[in-house]
Amino acid sequence: MSILKNYKDLAAFSISQIRKLFGGKALGLFEAHQLGLAVPEAYFLSTDHYEVFTTQHSHLEHTQFKIKAQEFLKKLLMQKLEELPDDLYAVRSSSQYEDSSAHSFAGIFESKLDVPKAKIVEAIAEVWDSCFSLRATSYLKGETVLRMGVIVQPMIKTKYAGVCFSRHPSPSTVFENQHLVIEFAPTSGEQIVQGEITPFRLVGKIDDLSAISDAPWINHLLKSVLSLKNAYHHEIDIEFAIDEQERFWLLQQRPVSKLIASHVLDLKYYQRKYKRSLLSLDIELLIDGCSQFLASYLEVPFQFERWMIMITGADNQQELWVHQLIDEATISKITSKATSEEGYLDRIEERYLEIHQKILNFSYDSFLNDMVPLSRRFFQWTEFLIPLWAHYYAPMFMIESLHRILLDEMSKIDPVYADADLFQMGTFGISGLADVLYDKLAALKNKMGAIPASFSELSSLHQQKLSEIADRYGFLKCHQIFEKGYTAEEIFTMLRELPGSEKKEDDTQYRKLCQKYLLSDHQRHLFENFHRWMRFRNQEMEFVISAIVRSRPLLDEICSHLSITIEQFWNSSKERIAKSLKTHNSSIATSLSNQNLTIYRSYGKTRLVNDVKIQVPTVESGKGLKGKTVYGQGQLTAKVKIAFKPQEIEKLKLSPSKEPLVLVTGMTTPDFIPYLQKCFAALITDEGGILCHAAIVAREIQIPCIVGTGIATEKFKDGMQLKIDFDHGEIEEVE
Repeated sequence: MSILKNYKDLAAFSISQIRKLFGGKALGLFEAHQLGLAVPEAYFLSTDHYEVFTTQHSHLEHTQFKIKAQEFLKKLLMQKLEELPDDLYAVRSSSQYEDSSAHSFAGIFESKLDVPKAKIVEAIAEVWDSCFSLRATSYLKGETVLRMGVIVQPMIKTKYAGVCFSRHPSPSTVFENQHLVIEFAPTSGEQIVQGEITPFRLVGKIDDLSAISDAPWINHLLKSVLSLKNAYHHEIDIEFAIDEQERFWLLQQRPVSKLIASHVLDLKYYQRKYKRSLLSLDIELLIDGCSQFLASYLEVPFQFERWMIMITGADNQQELWVHQLIDEATISKITSKATSEEGYLDRIEERYLEIHQKILNFSYDSFLNDMVPLSRRFFQWTEFLIPLWAHYYAPMFMIESLHRILLDEMSKIDPVYADADLFQMGTFGISGLADVLYDKLAALKNKMGAIPASFSELSSLHQQKLSEIADRYGFLKCHQIFEKGYTAEEIFTMLRELPGSEKKEDDTQYRKLCQKYLLSDHQRHLFENFHRWMRFRNQEMEFVISAIVRSRPLLDEICSHLSITIEQFWNSSKERIAKSLKTHNSSIATSLSNQNLTIYRSYGKTRLVNDVKIQVPTVESGKGLKGKTVYGQGQLTAKVKIAFKPQEIEKLKLSPSKEPLVLVTGMTTPDFIPYLQKCFAALITDEGGILCHAAIVAREIQIPCIVGTGIATEKFKDGMQLKIDFDHGEIEEVE
């Protein structure tokens, strides 16, 4: 049997045996090879040989240990090494604990690159010797018995090298919690991990990252990540290389050992639209509807999943925030389609009117069928209601787009007054729904003649007519969605108190403005569309609210069944109400606190949370320094200690202190770990990205850390007091 094993040899062992006999890195490569992924050729040296040698020689001091190790390895490997091509090799550590789900051992043990064949034995001895370093013993904390395997691989001539996390290890906001991160550069992967360079970075969903690049290697990388995740059901951290022919090679893969989730919702890319009363379920349905249906409704290729965010203000009011880029991109796309695509405006209007009729003609009695379980009827009700919110928002986008087109053409005629004139023209003759109700009652009153003193004295025909009006317009009474609309009797009272007819508005000014601005058939056609959509917004879109009010019998039945109020129903969520109906436990439906409630949609699910921190955009003060927080939250005041090498800290003989110290350095190496654990409350670096060594170590040993500041070691001096804001990645000197 060969001393150096290959992938075929490893197939004879079980997974646990491979980890014990050849180490975690070897197991990761073997698993990738078994999945058919692109891994380099590799030779594996068993941990048994390390164990045999160290049993006899671990007492030797550093230099003698390496000399004896080389003598031992030469006898063991000489024949096999002579068979290898004269090339450069990578010699990598592979202990049984490396690349496990609990620990990454990033940089703890030695690995050697660009090793000539004649130096392989020396490199393996270096790997073995690194098991006894301070950084290794500190990391292991003396709790484990180490077995070290070694991997020998031909070096790949790289164009790029990089690292990839299948899930963001240091997300800044809640939307990055599930994102994939790729960092790469025209260098070695070790230089990226060690933070020696600041790499290129791609962050996002796999589908999005696949779409933004034409480079085949990125898709190869993404497919490899998916294959590993699907096979082993955990998040993946890989190192990779792209050779000179731009082929992808997987060099190392392991479970992500530590993951943190962000509780920050950064609104700097959003704009505040308005406030509304706090109704959790109503808002959840609205965000669901716009996320799922608005793009197809308007025929635009944009994902609305992150379009809206609702946050609860101190006054218990909901603030609606809208993503600026998506909002602008959507309006621009509609504008382009409206001006260049024949039939687009007609299609959207036809769709709008069709759905409007569906709302008016829908039989809400279907929700009252006792033969259908209440939980099923609640589900059917939400499925009916969710798409209507896309219908609710469609007129707003259409109006903004048509307004932009018309204003662009009109401003060439009258740049000063065109905007105000267009608004006056667009709203002329459009009544609100209250006015529509008034007109209908006035017309009915004229037909009826004498009005009896009570509703009961009306003819059955007139009672039915008032009931129909109440059914259609009764929701106008509701200031809150959980209130009940006008009854037929209340509509009758309004009819009796109706004042005489008022003079209609004069249309002279309207006609003059039309003659001034609408100079072509094209402009008149656009304006007619604009005017109709203004009417839709002022009238028809409000009937979405009527669909909720007319569902009141079902909602009352649910509230009675759960012994909750209608207000509690609307301040709950779909998931909680559904669970309450299935378990007959009303406390589930009412367990949602309204304090600090935030509602947003991410990865196909609407999330309602109370503990998320809202980061509202502010004007930059220009003070201090900014970097990237990779671990930690909140604020810390600490005294600066600048050190570029661990030896500088060792000379100071630092000990744990009541006064927090922050280490400010260019970039950490594994040798910093014992001192970080013992002496410092935080870490700041000049260099590095979110996947660099300092970031990995900070997450594992749980020390607050900001990386990539650029000039922290130049800006700050020993002994300075710093105020460090980990939520925003900001560092400022305390006067």
